[in-house]
Amino acid sequence: PQAVPVASPVTDSTIHPTLVVTIVIDQFSANLFNQHRDDFTGGLATLAREGRVHANGFQQHGVTETCPGHSTVLSGVNPTRTGIPANDWIDPATGKEVYCLFAPRNHLAHGDDATDNGVVGPEQLQATTLADWLKTASPQSRVYAVSGKDRGAINLNGHLGDGAFWYTDGFGFTTYVEPGQTPQGRLAPVAALNARIGERLRATPPSWTYTHEGCRRLSGDWTINGRTLHSDLPTEGFKLDTSPLLDELTLEAATDLLETQQLGRRGVVDMLGVSLSGTDRIGHAFGTQGPEMCEQMYRLDAALGQFLQRLPPNSIVVLTADHGGSDFVERLAARGYPQARRFDARRLAAINETLKGQFGLADGPLSSGGSGL
Repeated sequence: PQAVPVASPVTDSTIHPTLVVTIVIDQFSANLFNQHRDDFTGGLATLAREGRVHANGFQQHGVTETCPGHSTVLSGVNPTRTGIPANDWIDPATGKEVYCLFAPRNHLAHGDDATDNGVVGPEQLQATTLADWLKTASPQSRVYAVSGKDRGAINLNGHLGDGAFWYTDGFGFTTYVEPGQTPQGRLAPVAALNARIGERLRATPPSWTYTHEGCRRLSGDWTINGRTLHSDLPTEGFKLDTSPLLDELTLEAATDLLETQQLGRRGVVDMLGVSLSGTDRIGHAFGTQGPEMCEQMYRLDAALGQFLQRLPPNSIVVLTADHGGSDFVERLAARGYPQARRFDARRLAAINETLKGQFGLADGPLSSGGSGL
């Protein structure tokens, strides 16, 4: 889905934006949007009602993952030109796996380069973006991006943006530090926010329970690879970054940047990128048709509604997705898709060994990387 609303619906000729907000909902399939569209009452309802909606959008490129998908959103070109064909790829010179935003000269601002996806930055991004074009034409403009993932924030912030921040568990929102920069300086825009979030989470440990009773009817048990998945809330082994709280924190950070950086209120055009990772994390962990995703849709809609209310006048909002997703095959088969089958993961080792030998690779190309989707 893609929508372009403003404070009140107007024609293109009358739009004079002071703030451009780009929202990417990770793994927000067109069919997921359409499935819940009539139930939305918050931000997604506002965008659907007041914006221009392409409810059956698709990607032109083949590998629809988070990093290549985000690289296309503000660059306007396909991954063959952004230089980011996948979340990870095999470097033909070394035969080893490379993360899409690997930046060996950089460090992570929170002090642990071994966390998240390691050292990152925009240097793998070969294309320029709308954020870069704006900063070049209007150096006084401010550009920020925030996400639950590094690849969501960095791709939207581009090369010249003022700050790309993503959530890392146990710290808050972090960023990358380039040579000549300091962690304190890079984290300054979110330092007070991180302190507030940390204090709140320590005082009230987060949890995930039902807020919409209609989602409870979707609960049930499923047998997957001989193990039982109890699809219900609260989830087993709760993780904040695999719950609606991740997007709620991300939108809180976006709102904080709006206010502290006075975005859209200084007489120049500013940009804010917001990549919401919760739908993707939940989709991979629990599928797309259970109570977990149902709750995610309602809470995301509500949080987006609160965020949109904080935008200054003359803001333009674009909402899209980097890629789609599917439910797990056992539930698909039970709901009328008998052709759905789960691949036998035990075959991967043999396939990888064959490919490694044939192409001289150090890493198995079909082994799942730590970055996820």
